[in-house]
Formats: sequence, structure tokens, C-alpha cells
Amino acid sequence: MVLSRIQAVTPINNARKFTVRFDMMCGNDDHYFDFIQGRKIGALRLIRPVIGPRTFQVKLQMVVLDSKRYLLAVHWAFVHIDVSPQSY
Repeated sequence: MVLSRIQAVTPINNARKFTVRFDMMCGNDDHYFDFIQGRKIGALRLIRPVIGPRTFQVKLQMVVLDSKRYLLAVHWAFVHIDVSPQSY
């Protein structure tokens, strides 16, 4: 089950080639989630059942690098997940 997606885009007039790296910085201590990475998109995914009630705060980082591996940008996404008392 995909819970959240983040994507890197560039302005139309910017022809720079770039790569993106995604990392889970914190909030996955119990290993309920993993992160699927495509070319310029990443998705946070639930990989095993969660027994609620539980709350998770997952911090995701997206690093954008140009073709020479120079840092262009760093973005963070904070994903708050509330799980009800049922199991999923």
C-alpha cells in the first residue's frame, strides 16, 4: 500500500539534467515502511500489517543533484500516520 509520494520536477525552460535520491531519515524504527524510488519520484509504502492504535511520524528527505553530482536542493517531507484500533 503506497501511503505518500514525492516528486522532483524542473521548470520547462531549465534543460539541466538531474538525479534524485530519497532517504527515510526517521520514524521507521519498527520497519513497517520502505521507500520505492523511481527516476524522479519516490513512494512511501507500508510493507507489513500494523496493529492499532498507533501513530507514526516519518521524515523523508529528497536530495537533488545535477549531472556532475553537485547539490541543487534538499527537501524534507514530514508524513504523519494515524492507525485506528483495527489491523490493516
